[in-house]
Amino acid sequence: LRINALDSKTHEPRDLPLDIIIAVDDENDNKPEFQGKLEFTVPEQTKGLVVGKVNATDRDDPNTDHVKIKFTLKDGLEYFAINPDTGVITTVSNGLDRETKDTHRVTVEIRDLKGAPHGLFNTATATITLTDINDNPPTFTQTSVSA
Repeated sequence: LRINALDSKTHEPRDLPLDIIIAVDDENDNKPEFQGKLEFTVPEQTKGLVVGKVNATDRDDPNTDHVKIKFTLKDGLEYFAINPDTGVITTVSNGLDRETKDTHRVTVEIRDLKGAPHGLFNTATATITLTDINDNPPTFTQTSVSA
């Protein structure tokens, strides 16, 4: 805003104009949102391998904690972990077996305010597909053959 001091009788300026800046504080009124697909592929039986990265944004003021997002896995913890600050999912078990279960679905939560309980949040399902490794020897289809 620009204000002017005017003489009440002559309406002539009595001083130089003055600029007033009004800063509007941001309220935490936007939930964080997932960006991109939550579909990943990882080889079976691989502990400590990066599965992929969950991306999220928040439309609130970037200079506040309203946009500081924490990532959490709500299930699938026996096989996977997520870095709470970066959103990188990794495997935590060698027990991932494609022949037993080739697709895992895990719930990911993103919460603003650095993950505070009163922060706004969203959840989504990430699909993790296992690829095959050569971990099973060939077998005969019959126990004996006559010729």
